[in-house]
Parts: sequence; structure tokens; C-alpha cells
Amino acid sequence: MRSPNLTVLSANVRGLRTNIGDLTHNFILRHRTDIAVVTETWLTNEVESTFGKIPGYTHWIREDRHRRQGGGVAICLKEGLQAHRLDIETPPLTEAVFLRVVMANGTGLLLCAMYRSPRQGPDPINFLTEHLDDLLTRHRCRHVLIVGDLNHHMEGAAYENLLTVQGLTDYVTFPTHERGGTLDPAITDLGEDTVTCHQLGQVGSSDHHAILIKTEVGVAREEAVSRTIWLWDRADFSSLRKDLQRTDWGAILTGCADEKARAFTERLKSLQRQHVPHRQYNQDDRRRSEQASTSAGTGV
Repeated sequence: MRSPNLTVLSANVRGLRTNIGDLTHNFILRHRTDIAVVTETWLTNEVESTFGKIPGYTHWIREDRHRRQGGGVAICLKEGLQAHRLDIETPPLTEAVFLRVVMANGTGLLLCAMYRSPRQGPDPINFLTEHLDDLLTRHRCRHVLIVGDLNHHMEGAAYENLLTVQGLTDYVTFPTHERGGTLDPAITDLGEDTVTCHQLGQVGSSDHHAILIKTEVGVAREEAVSRTIWLWDRADFSSLRKDLQRTDWGAILTGCADEKARAFTERLKSLQRQHVPHRQYNQDDRRRSEQASTSAGTGV
């Protein structure tokens, strides 16, 4: 299945555990987000991997900060979106998640979600400047989208060099912080006729505004294939037999042979649904969840 649009939400949440409810209902679900990127998650390895699972989305793909408090990056994807995580070696202390999102023509969009703390220095930005071409080639990506919180106002030279050397545009031209700073970019090589960015509200207690990025690029999606699991070992056969005996078959089986066959089958299905416990199972759920978290490739 192909879709002409890809919608990405980017937000510095300053504590995912505190603000997961507002993020889920007032941002991700309300705007029908395809990919949600959050920075400053403040999560640690003590927080279970299933934390914050949103119905219809994958588990959060996380890069928690180690040995220090704060920081962290996480991404979740709408189920059906074809994407997988890339294992890319980055400079020490870099907090980033890289994904390859499959486009409609089979090529990829390289999505980089990054948090650069104010005191970290230019190394993460310089890494992108120096290695982006190789990353695009290595992972068969035609375009790139860099989002997150780079605090790039503190490393202006490195930021401008990234845009100039790689021919990129930052489409966030409005404040993303309550004090007026533009800290959360949407940097891409996609043309201005295919990208729009909007400032949204602040997520919960965060002092950052979320941003919504809409790109008019075709992406590949999988349709869910559901099937019903019948739990016959828990069926109420006694009640089923009684209902079969009480059925007025003369009133049900009327008309031609085909009509009688359809009525007979429908009656049996109705009693089966009534007396046999069952549940719906999405056959692609597990595979898509594994695909989203699988590492592909090695470092640069």
C-alpha cells in the first residue's frame, strides 16, 4: 500500500513518563502522526521496553542516556509503516536514532532523530556534515530528514556548515521554545514544495513547542491482515447443543438451495460466535514490531 504523505511529529517532552498522556492523545493521535520523535525522554534502562505503547503504533525505539541523568531520544511508528532502525556508530555521548523509511519507489528516507545537549559541543553536528553522504549511499537512501533538539543556536558555525555542505534546508522558521528560541529543527534535502512545518502547543509540562512536519513523499505501508482465533477448548458445547435444538429450521431454511445453504451457514456462525470464545489477531503486528527494532547495517 502506498501513501503520498508522511507526517512526522517532533517534540522535546522533558520527561516522557510525565507527559506521555498529553503527547499520546493531544498530539500523536490527534494529528494522525506516522512517526513520532521525542527528545529529552529522561528514560533509563530501569524503564521497561514496553513503556508507553500507543495503540496502533510500535513500541518506542529508544536511545537512553547512560550514566547521567536527563537526555534520551525515542521514536515510535504507526503500524504498517515500513521502516527499520540502522546501527550507526556515532561520536561518544551522541544521543541519536537513525531509521531507514521505505519510500514508494523502493528507495529510502534516512531519518535522524537527535538530541544535542547545550554543553556537548559541535561533534554530533559535525558528524552529520562529514558522514551524511556515506550514510545515504550505504543505506540506499535518496533523501534525509533530521529532527530533534540540536540546540544549534549555541553551535551556529557547525549548524550553518551542515546546511551549506550538504545542501539542506531547515524548514522550522518559528520559535520552538517558550522563550523564543528555535531549537528543534526540521532539516532536509526535500524541496520546499513538498514540506510544510507547523508550530503546535507545548507537550504537558515541557517548555518546548512540538512541531508537525508534513512531507508529500510516497512511503510504503503494509496493510494489516487480521484473523480470528477460536478457543475451542473453552467452548460452551452444552449451550451450543441446546440452541441448535431450539432453532426453528423450518423458518430459517426457505427459498432455493443456495439461500438455504447461506441461511444454514449464517446460523452456525452466529452460534459459534456466541458460544466459542475468540479474539482478533493481527498477523503483521509481531513482524512489524520486530522489523522496527531490527538493526540493519553497521557503523560508518
